[in-house]
Amino acid sequence: MDETEAVKALLTAQTMEALEQSHAAKEHLLHQLANARTDLKKAQDMCRWQVAQLDEKEQVIVGLTQKLESMQRSTVCGDQVAKAMPKGGGDGAGSRNVNQDPAMRQSNLKISYLEAENQAHRSQIKELKVKLQGYTSSAHAAAKLATAEATLMKTRGELAEKGSRLQALQAEYDKIFTALQRESDKKREHAAAVPETVSDHDANRIANENQYVDTGRFYRSKLDHQAAEILALRKQIKKMLTQQHQTYFDHSLHKKEHMRLLTRYAELKRLGDMGSGATTNQQLHHASSVPALHTQRPDVDNIKQLQYIPPQRSPW
Repeated sequence: MDETEAVKALLTAQTMEALEQSHAAKEHLLHQLANARTDLKKAQDMCRWQVAQLDEKEQVIVGLTQKLESMQRSTVCGDQVAKAMPKGGGDGAGSRNVNQDPAMRQSNLKISYLEAENQAHRSQIKELKVKLQGYTSSAHAAAKLATAEATLMKTRGELAEKGSRLQALQAEYDKIFTALQRESDKKREHAAAVPETVSDHDANRIANENQYVDTGRFYRSKLDHQAAEILALRKQIKKMLTQQHQTYFDHSLHKKEHMRLLTRYAELKRLGDMGSGATTNQQLHHASSVPALHTQRPDVDNIKQLQYIPPQRSPW
């Protein structure tokens, strides 16, 4: 029983360890899948934000471009007016053009800066679009996701298989435990049927030692000793029964021989009572045709002494 409990505990520990490892692998795969989805969502949000920033800056550039074009048109018109006007009357327009030149230069510088920044943002947006496309439609990401799902399904299948195997082991253990319990019950009933006597020395030793382990060993040794004695008694009984059977067989042969001798005696007596010579010759001829056990005529007194002695029945 102790060995069975140990085997059961070992199987349970191994199965639980395998289940925990499978659950840990499953949790790790689910964590990786969640991280991949989080990274994909962050990249999509970043791409949307960059696109919105690009649209906003494009609108600013369009506004500045329109303003620059209007200023350029006003400059061209001022030059034409200055050329058309006389020299004395063009001092006011020339002063206005001189005042507009720094503003135009500043606007041009700002437009150049915005165009350069816009170009940098466009390059960054292209990179983000490439990354987004890599996250969304890349074969590597799809293969990685498919691999993770396949591993997850495989892990579920292994868990189901291990669960069924654990149930089968549990059923087998129940069968073994039931068989051992029945055998233990039979031994206990047999031990209860045969009273045992324990000596004082054994009783003191059992009382001083462990009351569970040592007592079990003592009774187990007693049972083994009694089983050996029972086996020896069975062999002795079998031997005596064989001898008794042989005795009955020999007695049957002796009885048949006795009956044959009595029959022979009756026949010889009948032949002796007839008393005629011819009859005597016929009797001698008949006697010569039948095999006799003795060459001489058997003594009647000796034949009468042959009696059937029944065999004595054995107490076994």
